[in-house]
Amino acid sequence: MALLLALLLFPEFPLHAGAGAVSANTDAETKRIIEELEKSVPELMRGNNIPGISIALIRNARIVWVKGFGVRVNGEPEKVDADTVFEAASFSKPLAAFGVMLLVQDHLLNLDDPVRDRLPVGYFDHQPRGGSITLRHLLSHSSGLSNNLIRKNMTIHFDPGSRFSYSGVGYNTMQKYLESATGKFLDDYMAGAVFGKIGMASSGYVYRKGFGANIARGHFSDPIGPGLLAAFAVILAVLAGLVIIYVPPVKKLIKGRTGRFVLWVMVSSAVYCALINILPVSATMALFSGIIGIGTTALSAILVLMGRGKMRSSFRQKAAVSALLAGLAAAMIIIPLRHSFPSPERRYTEARAASSLYTTPRDMARFLVELMEPRVMRKSTLTEMISPQARINAESSWGLGVGIHRSERGDMIWHWGHQPDYQNFFIADLQGKNGIVIMTNSTNGLDAVQEIVRLAMGEGCYDYWRGIPYIFFSF
Repeated sequence: MALLLALLLFPEFPLHAGAGAVSANTDAETKRIIEELEKSVPELMRGNNIPGISIALIRNARIVWVKGFGVRVNGEPEKVDADTVFEAASFSKPLAAFGVMLLVQDHLLNLDDPVRDRLPVGYFDHQPRGGSITLRHLLSHSSGLSNNLIRKNMTIHFDPGSRFSYSGVGYNTMQKYLESATGKFLDDYMAGAVFGKIGMASSGYVYRKGFGANIARGHFSDPIGPGLLAAFAVILAVLAGLVIIYVPPVKKLIKGRTGRFVLWVMVSSAVYCALINILPVSATMALFSGIIGIGTTALSAILVLMGRGKMRSSFRQKAAVSALLAGLAAAMIIIPLRHSFPSPERRYTEARAASSLYTTPRDMARFLVELMEPRVMRKSTLTEMISPQARINAESSWGLGVGIHRSERGDMIWHWGHQPDYQNFFIADLQGKNGIVIMTNSTNGLDAVQEIVRLAMGEGCYDYWRGIPYIFFSF
């Protein structure tokens, strides 16, 4: 009975919820797309240094494929699967906007009423333009408020409604307005009005204990290209060698057998650093060689400095020892830079409409399916939500919660989710009823998204957003 009810309420739900679940009624074109994604995503992850990605694919308003790739935490065995939870970052905004639009639909809020009357005391004090800000301005990023969530700058930088400027502060202001109107905290309101009705069981604006069993950690990674890092290592080693050979005080201090030993270590370390950056060496292999290098370095240095063991001068022996010693440089320098490392774990206990959402690609795909074939929201309300409100350029605008791109194929709605250590993206063709949700646990996530979107949605469905002023007035 429970399964029958789930199929009636959410027919897009695959019967098998494991990683790589594919709907039984999948056409040949969809199967081709899935095969391309399964082949290309691991390559894109390796090329862009991304530990984990999870994807949900929508075709004809049905979730036909959900799959996780990689690991939740780099260096640990737990895999990303179809139900892994990610920090959604700015995916928070379109969901919160949807919740507000349900209140507008029921005539509990008005898009064009000034919001200051229901905000806490002190909002927009001494700012005449504050009295003209409406819900429509907040939802369409045309309020004039900043995107600087750290400083919580409440300055209004231009006349509300006169232009577009992406604003996280505007969405957190909208949250205060919603909480005042409903008498509920944002997470409580969204759980009842949106998540429960759409079937987003793994979503919330605050951390829940259940998330911890299957949550992806964010990752930072090497901001320097591997070739540049390798070149730097070689240059540094050569300079060190020249100092040892030609600077008299140093030459006198490190002379004879010890000096030659140190010079060998410098040169071989540089070669090792270059190779480990250029060749596809795994983190485990590099770490193992580094551990061996540390032990060998300590033992060899003790033997040389104490004069025990004559350390034969054959090239082969010195080269072998030096190759192992190079692992020391790899373990202490290269690994933290070349390989992604996890950021400190965050557990949001206070909801923020702009940024604190936890969710999965499957849950976000259910949200997109609701926008394609609305069951919770009336079509007239949805039409207003996805209609252009703030113009960005000739092809792009912002609706009430989502970005809109007009192309020959029709309107595409989209949104990014951008944290320093998580990067996400969704896009949906509302006319064709196709879409994709991509969530990553890496600062490099968007570098892989472009190709994934191209494979799933076709050409011309991604590049346009890069010219949009994402962080404008961030002071």
